[in-house]
Amino acid sequence: MSQRLAVSIAALLTCATAAVAQNRPRNLLPSDEVAARYGLVRKWYGFAPVDGVRERVQSVTAIGDQLHVQTNASQIHALDAESGKLLWSAQLGIPIPGQFGSAITSKSVFALNGSKLYRLNRQDGSQLWSVRLPQAPNAAPAADEERVLVSTADGRIYVYNTDTHTVNWFYQTNAAVSMPATLLDDKIACASEDGMMYVFQTSSRNPTIRFKTDAPISAPMAAWGRTVLVPSRDFNLYSVDVRSGETLWRYSCGGEIRRPVTVIENDAYVAPDGLGMHALRAESGERKWLNPRAADFVVASKNRVYAADKLGQLLILDRANGRLLATWDTHNFDWRVRNEVNDRLYLVTTSGLVVCLHEKANKDPVEHRKVLPPPPAAAEAGKP
Repeated sequence: MSQRLAVSIAALLTCATAAVAQNRPRNLLPSDEVAARYGLVRKWYGFAPVDGVRERVQSVTAIGDQLHVQTNASQIHALDAESGKLLWSAQLGIPIPGQFGSAITSKSVFALNGSKLYRLNRQDGSQLWSVRLPQAPNAAPAADEERVLVSTADGRIYVYNTDTHTVNWFYQTNAAVSMPATLLDDKIACASEDGMMYVFQTSSRNPTIRFKTDAPISAPMAAWGRTVLVPSRDFNLYSVDVRSGETLWRYSCGGEIRRPVTVIENDAYVAPDGLGMHALRAESGERKWLNPRAADFVVASKNRVYAADKLGQLLILDRANGRLLATWDTHNFDWRVRNEVNDRLYLVTTSGLVVCLHEKANKDPVEHRKVLPPPPAAAEAGKP
């Protein structure tokens, strides 16, 4: 076989593989009739610009008006969440596998690639700055309008100024920090693998609270009002007041919590391994219901909760009591995207097919109300 013929055959095989990668996702597209069976409407579908051969989707983040698709080629593709239109694509240095995800503010996107932290313009994806971290990162960043937080494998927490990308302060913990920090107005909560949670004032490196569980923190924490919900490998979920350090309640899940705790308005959803999904009242820790089939939270509307089971099926539950309303086989999709902002449901494949659905009555997105912390009592008004 001549070299020219071999090259031609290789090119044809590459084109055929790419064509299959694009045609197969199209065959997965749910029809309007299928969506209607579940009370849903297909809002839009589209393809993130992923070649589907060497480049694959690695994570998907729903952030309200944008959907961020991050790939193993260190690219972020931002889609308009209501139309599917590609807004921008950004390359974060050389392709490095094993990214941690990103943090988003009203104007910026913060992402990690290798040992570098990038700030992108949220509107057009242009790079505003990048900085090399002192050590390799160990979790996704967290950010607000003024600061971005990064944890490193040596147990340090770094707080950078979002405009100048200089270090405001850092703190050395006693163990690695493998979960993103949680920001609550003027407080920062972070946890190390020895089971210690630290709470800082945003302006100070001296922790105001140290909260210790009986085992390492097992999943990302969540905020509700002035409390942080802390999942521990001691099988408990703790609600801790970030001003007083008081444990407001503790819920025993009976198993290890390795998926993020989700808070939607006054409800908290937690899914311990193999023990279903528990819906709790965020203010008291009282269990509202337990669905034994659900393995992870996906999205919620006013009256429904959508969850995933272990087989890749989408479970449609009654939000009031957890009763199973319907089951939709979506195992051919690789992501049933967790959306904590509104009621939009996104299904995504590794090759870049994205489908957006919503309930028939909700033509416009229904934003989840943010619970504001109550004002401190008079006795606490003078405390930091």
